[in-house]
Amino acid sequence: MPALSELPPSAHLVLRPIHPPLAPDAAAALVQAIDKLFAQFTREDRISTHAVEVLADGAVLAVAFVDDSPLSGCSHDKLGQILAAHEARTGSKLLDAPPIMVKVDGRPTCVDRLGLKALIAAGQVDANTIHWDLRADSVGAWQELGRRPARETWLAPLIERFLVARASRP
Repeated sequence: MPALSELPPSAHLVLRPIHPPLAPDAAAALVQAIDKLFAQFTREDRISTHAVEVLADGAVLAVAFVDDSPLSGCSHDKLGQILAAHEARTGSKLLDAPPIMVKVDGRPTCVDRLGLKALIAAGQVDANTIHWDLRADSVGAWQELGRRPARETWLAPLIERFLVARASRP
């Protein structure tokens, strides 16, 4: 299986946050299971090649594939079944982890809006914090826009709003 960086920029990409991050052995087992599924898709001519990696010290799952069209609903269901099985096995959320990922204390951290607000209030997140934008849907978009300072992403207005609200309190 090639590395994510070896696929063309146009390769389709599915990114999933993982909370808490997977341990290396659990990450390896997840990659192996998804690789097996996508190898089957390749044999069935659904895709031509794929890459699966767990990034960010176990906090992000990246599944990329090359084909002319997105995966079918059945293919997404099969991937979801693998994620559910590994979620049950590891205790890490793979299907519904908090969707916002920011770098806190040198580590990518998954949070929801309330968690983000708490990190901003604690001074751990600001406009210079690295934001992992998991909405990228191609390898090229991920490489270009996936990890940037929050001031350059959709997170900037949210951070500003929380900071203004905090500053306006008596």
